Amino acid sequence: MGNLKYANDFYLEIQLDPSQNNKSFSNRVIHLPLYSLIYLEDIKGIKASLGQESRINIIGLQKGDTIVPVTLTVRNTGLSLKNKQLEERLYRKKDATEPSFKENSDLFLTGSIKKVHVPESTVGTNSVYGNRVLIDRIKQFQFNLIVNPKHNTLSSTKIMDYEENGIKYKLLIKPIQDATGETNYIFAMTSLQPVDEAVQMIQDYYVYLILFVLLLIVLLSFYYSKKIAKPLLQINDTTKKMAGLDFSETIPITTKDEIG
Repeated sequence: MGNLKYANDFYLEIQLDPSQNNKSFSNRVIHLPLYSLIYLEDIKGIKASLGQESRINIIGLQKGDTIVPVTLTVRNTGLSLKNKQLEERLYRKKDATEPSFKENSDLFLTGSIKKVHVPESTVGTNSVYGNRVLIDRIKQFQFNLIVNPKHNTLSSTKIMDYEENGIKYKLLIKPIQDATGETNYIFAMTSLQPVDEAVQMIQDYYVYLILFVLLLIVLLSFYYSKKIAKPLLQINDTTKKMAGLDFSETIPITTKDEIG
């Protein structure tokens, strides 16, 4: 169903009411993930409305014992949290060509809030909730899995490009199977902005880099040409003096090559 695993630290603990219509969840205590309904930084503004024993209604999708919340309404407060993508798909008029939620049944539950669990910080393992772009991509991936699971089920690693607000991202989705044979997905995303900025900076300094390289080439050429030409000039001067029968000139021997 696309719910996050091993990150169960942003949720509502809910005591469900007894139900004759849905015995799977009758009188149970469940943890309802909040990341698909609200961003972490927005929870502070509504936390007072999510008080202990507050009565709530839940509309969602069910597959076995898994719940994907679509809307959560707190009675007598007017507060309603929504997964907008799933809500629009559930309640709008469907075209004949659109796939339906075949294996996932609509779910209506009532109950009371026992506890609101919010991460204390957005660092480390909790940083996923503070990244709106990543959460939006996870929700979109979950939406695709639910709406059309056969078309969107992956058999191998998939790498995709994504761009938002002028910033480029790389998305990696890798399917893996657990011990029970159930398919899970590793979902990773990284921003290419630091790479783009580094490339842009290098391009901006191309002119200065070229000038520096040219200057370095000139200086090295001058140094080595002078080092090579100096003994040749000394030999030439000595040869001229010897031609004039002046044998007083001597050339100091500092190396073991022919030029000396």
